[in-house]
Amino acid sequence: MLQALGVFLQNSKGVTMSTIEVGEHLYTIKLNLTGMTEYGVSFSELTSGSIPPPAEGARFDAAFEGQATGAKLNGTVSGVDYMRVRGDGRMELHIHETITTTDGKNIDRKTGTDLFSRLL
Repeated sequence: MLQALGVFLQNSKGVTMSTIEVGEHLYTIKLNLTGMTEYGVSFSELTSGSIPPPAEGARFDAAFEGQATGAKLNGTVSGVDYMRVRGDGRMELHIHETITTTDGKNIDRKTGTDLFSRLL
C-alpha cells in the first residue's frame, strides 16, 4: 500500500496537482553527454583500462542534457556530474542537475553516490 505525501503543488495557473504517492514513478530521464572536462588524466584511457587510476585519484566534470518524461513531470534536463575516480578505481558521483518543466518551473536536484563501481 502506497502512502500519499501530505503536500499539494499548485502550478502558475492555480491548478492543483494530484497527490503524489510515496514510491510512485514520476519521470524517466534520457541524457546525452555534452562535454567532458579532464583534470590531468584521460577519461577514455582510464575507463578502457589503458592506464590505471592514479594513486591520488582523478576528477572529471561530465556535462549533460536531455529530456524528463512521465505522467506527472515533463521537461528538459541539464547539469554536471562532478565525478571522482579514487585510487582503487571506484567512482564517486556528485550529480547537480536542473529540470525545467514544460510550464517553465525549475527543479534543482543534487544527488551523489560513493563507491559506485570499480573501473578495472
